[in-house]
Amino acid sequence: MENDKIVPNQVIVEVEMIKGKLPLQFHYNELKHEVVDDS
Repeated sequence: MENDKIVPNQVIVEVEMIKGKLPLQFHYNELKHEVVDDS
């Protein structure tokens, strides 16, 4: 994707997952914690 800079984080994470950079469990947990847990 060329427009991966403007797409939502969820989409970016899915792309990263496809690239094999992030595990399934890791990226979802990170997004949840990043949004909910600020500490």
